Amino acid sequence: MKRSFETIRKSEDFKRAFRKGRRVRDGYGTLFAVENGLSCNRIGPVISKKVGNSVVRHRYCRLIREIFRLTDFSQTGYDIVVKAGERSVHAGYAELESSFRHLAGKLSLI
Repeated sequence: MKRSFETIRKSEDFKRAFRKGRRVRDGYGTLFAVENGLSCNRIGPVISKKVGNSVVRHRYCRLIREIFRLTDFSQTGYDIVVKAGERSVHAGYAELESSFRHLAGKLSLI
């Protein structure tokens, strides 16, 4: 099954987002955005092993990918890395979506 969006796979792309990207944060996480020179946006969820076990981490990644898939972006050509915060483990879809939209709005991506 083909996804309707691209994901960041290479560690160099994650490092570039962390070093050169614009950053905003709240209690649910930190959003990094850097131009990628492509015609599409790419997502890269990041969550530490300290936050929870495999089930918890994969649930977070699935939720972030779904939020990204359903979001209408006004800007294209960005790598967007979402790093999980402490409260994101116990957050539901609505809280994570609200946080993502708020942070993306601060960076003028939506």
